[in-house]
Amino acid sequence: MLQVPRILWFAITFSTVVFVGLLLFAAPQPAGPPQQFFLVPALAMAALTTIAVSFVLPAKTFQTAVANSRVEITEVADQSSSDVLPYRDAPRRRVFAKPADARRRAVVIFQTPFILKLALTESVALHGFALGWLGFPVAAWAPFFAVAWVLFALHFPTDHAVFGRFAQAKGAAYE
Repeated sequence: MLQVPRILWFAITFSTVVFVGLLLFAAPQPAGPPQQFFLVPALAMAALTTIAVSFVLPAKTFQTAVANSRVEITEVADQSSSDVLPYRDAPRRRVFAKPADARRRAVVIFQTPFILKLALTESVALHGFALGWLGFPVAAWAPFFAVAWVLFALHFPTDHAVFGRFAQAKGAAYE
């Protein structure tokens, strides 16, 4: 179920590698150093704002989608507890009544916030790309790409990121 998000993640992450290749091999060479020194701090501030938004906006979108989703949850006896006496009821835990349906719903809900995260993370690299294309040295634009790649690594779609977060938000056990 995670094949499509992982392909999307790889494609967008790899696009930033292509941007670096363009900067190294195809960027126009200016006659002198760029005169717009204010651009580096301005784009750094824009990138920091974008990074903050890349965590807040998708989280809010995810929470809203989970709150509006309807999946059936039931309670079952928790057999993993060893301290239950035979004559007492075992502790109960909440689980999805139809786990396959819940997994499909989790993937659907995951998609929009995930795409938002990727797009906002890619924009951090694009700030660096703009600096490089304007003729700023590698030391000015490379940190934007490094930060973007760290963020891409954090946003990789794992089983827990998709299904675990959904189960946790619904108050059900994730298996």
